[in-house]
Amino acid sequence: MADGAQSFAVDTCAIGDLTGENRDTALPYRPDQRERVWQGLEGLIELKRLFTVQQAKDEMRKHCPKGFKRLMHYGRRFWVPRTAAVWLATSEVLAMAAEPRTLTRYATAKPNHDPADPYLVGLAVVRNALIVTSEKGRHERTRNLSHQQIPDLCLAYFGTGDRVIHLVDLVDLEGWLR
Repeated sequence: MADGAQSFAVDTCAIGDLTGENRDTALPYRPDQRERVWQGLEGLIELKRLFTVQQAKDEMRKHCPKGFKRLMHYGRRFWVPRTAAVWLATSEVLAMAAEPRTLTRYATAKPNHDPADPYLVGLAVVRNALIVTSEKGRHERTRNLSHQQIPDLCLAYFGTGDRVIHLVDLVDLEGWLR
């Protein structure tokens, strides 16, 4: 990664916004604009500035197959395995920021399902990355307020919401549609 260049940990839902597989939050880009965004994302992957956690792979395969198909060949360049550093950072995030209900939800997940969200925040801590997601914090949503989402975890852990951006913010930051 280039010195001083911002890196980004991307959530599955942000990719679903680009492919249109998240109907509620799909981005209104024309096909040519969508392709420019894809090329920008792939360029960031090549520069090792865009990545996600291995735990998101099954989630993306299931909920965002178009995005998965486009990204699967990047392997470990994009899908970061759970390293000791990520595990430790994730454990710290959960210990310091997760509410009891959130801990229970993660602890009682199906044995073959390792929730990606806490690891994504842990990876962002390790790599000093911004998190790209379409999830909204409690202050932005009107339903499902008891469920702690990525922006809520980040606010509780970092003490600020500025570590979480949406895909349109990344597109603006990188200037892909100018």
